[in-house]
Amino acid sequence: EIYRIDGIVTLVDASHALLHTREKPKNGSVNAAVQQIAFADRIVLNKLDLVNSTQLKEVISEIRSINKFAPIIRTNNSVVELDKILNISAFSIEKAFEID
Repeated sequence: EIYRIDGIVTLVDASHALLHTREKPKNGSVNAAVQQIAFADRIVLNKLDLVNSTQLKEVISEIRSINKFAPIIRTNNSVVELDKILNISAFSIEKAFEID
């Protein structure tokens, strides 16, 4: 059988995103939240009902400072149309090496 990576989908909790992306890792390690957003082909921004419009703008700005290209899919309760995250043919090994 042959398998392929279709794309990298990252789920971001709007109510805690800034806390995690701004966290300073210990021992010289990388910030996992930042790396997950950086490598994403699609970003599902969840729990929008828990932030106000000012907070939402700040979260989106932070995401865009990390990944300018991945579409951001806004959701509550992680409800998303599957065709937005499955069979997207978005993964590119060349892109992954550019980011790393």
